[in-house]
Amino acid sequence: MEDIPFVDMLLQRIENTFYASNTFVLSEKEGTDVWLVDCGDYAAQVCHLLNGRKVRGVLITHTHSDHIYGLNALLSDFPDAVVCTSEFGKRALSDTKLNVSKYHVEVPDFIINPEARIVVLHEGDEVDMFPGVKAQVLSTPGHDKSCLSYIIDDCLFTGDSYIPGERLLAIFPNSNKEDAKESCNRLIELSKNFTVCPGHGVKHNSVERSD
Repeated sequence: MEDIPFVDMLLQRIENTFYASNTFVLSEKEGTDVWLVDCGDYAAQVCHLLNGRKVRGVLITHTHSDHIYGLNALLSDFPDAVVCTSEFGKRALSDTKLNVSKYHVEVPDFIINPEARIVVLHEGDEVDMFPGVKAQVLSTPGHDKSCLSYIIDDCLFTGDSYIPGERLLAIFPNSNKEDAKESCNRLIELSKNFTVCPGHGVKHNSVERSD
């Protein structure tokens, strides 16, 4: 686990057991609210960090199963938490083929709790997280149709749309190579001004480009 301090909030990175994906836990320093970026090992790791605090919502970078498999456990504890994703992501949360859990034996097939409060986000939207802290939404499709990235404070959460030092993957049923390159290069350009918090691996500052 990696802790990243900010002026008004704390960011913790958890490496999940499934494909070593990341879950990021963002919390107020002087409050009781928590937001997540993606949700993997909720029962095994995340819930032990909460210490009585309340999860208000989850920002989903994309709906591949290694980034969402802990959602139902979280929603069991916090049924009022919102799940923020794209229009395609909303469909994929209820479809084992679209979220690719059908093809992975490491975790059970994933279908989100039908009572979940799903919020559909688009390019340019903003999500109120804490007083004075908003998440700016970027549409970054290509790795998957559901891909969103988020700017929060001085961090850029890129999911699998850009992982510094790793090859860009656009090999899944709902991938698009050209969109993936365009999204990746957009995020690389943005990363010159932000700390990159990717879907796998540790945080980075980066100036590379995708071919």
